[in-house]
Amino acid sequence: MNVLLNFSGDYAQSASYEFEISGTTRRVVRWYSEPVHTYSGALLGRLFVFRDATHELALDRTKTEFVSLVAHELGTPLAAIKNAVEMLQDDPSSLLSEDGRQYVQIIAQRVESLEALVKDIIALTRIEAGRIELRRAYHPLSAALNEALNSVRSIIQARKQQLILEIPDNLPALWIDRNRIAQVFTNLLTNASKYTHDGGTLLVRAARVDRAEDLPENSPADVRLPAVLVMVQDTGIGIAPEEQARIFERFYRTEDARKRRIQGSGLGLTIVESFVTLHGGKVWLRSAPLQGSSFFFTLPIVEGQ
Repeated sequence: MNVLLNFSGDYAQSASYEFEISGTTRRVVRWYSEPVHTYSGALLGRLFVFRDATHELALDRTKTEFVSLVAHELGTPLAAIKNAVEMLQDDPSSLLSEDGRQYVQIIAQRVESLEALVKDIIALTRIEAGRIELRRAYHPLSAALNEALNSVRSIIQARKQQLILEIPDNLPALWIDRNRIAQVFTNLLTNASKYTHDGGTLLVRAARVDRAEDLPENSPADVRLPAVLVMVQDTGIGIAPEEQARIFERFYRTEDARKRRIQGSGLGLTIVESFVTLHGGKVWLRSAPLQGSSFFFTLPIVEGQ
């Protein structure tokens, strides 16, 4: 209720929040508030709307649990298909024709895409359910990056793209879950490769930032400092300005990506934002059509944990 009281005297800012009412049955109430103006622009006051969201949140939980169950159940048949395909590909005595081998390769690629989708869905459902537990320890940033490069290097090499790493040796160790930050790097680098033409360039750069004035121009106002700032930049197709505000939404894919039939689930950047936020960092982008994209994220420097 303190949040509600704080906004009651503020006639300029929009707000929303939720709170619980305990009793015989637990109720969740969401409230929304907007300033009210006259036609001439003068402030009249503030309008508050309260809504019982208990049933809505219960449905959301049911949906999340169902999606998680389906994703887990898909893992078993996918593993069986993958094993069968690998046996066909590795068997030198296979009587498959050249066309047959091409079909098997297509199956292998589709299975790989489905596996990635299942992993993304499972990660997202755990995030939404609040079941993500960070296993933190002090790690150099390069430990998470190298783990990601083991997954994506073959993809980058297959497209003959140049990967440039600018990671200073004197960066401080970070209080992070190495696997989660490795997933952040994996998702960003995979996207950078997919949306960059063959022969393009990918750049990963990191630096310590202690002052807000040393951040890039379009940085969020509430970045926690000191922090390590990471940039993953590509020379790809870029993102239209009107689509950038939605780029971290679940399942959102740009119009250009759909037209070019670039494979993807639309979950990778949602997971990136969630994992970075869980670490107390921020993520944002700078992009323009046909001029590539630069994704930035910060990881706070924490001492004495």
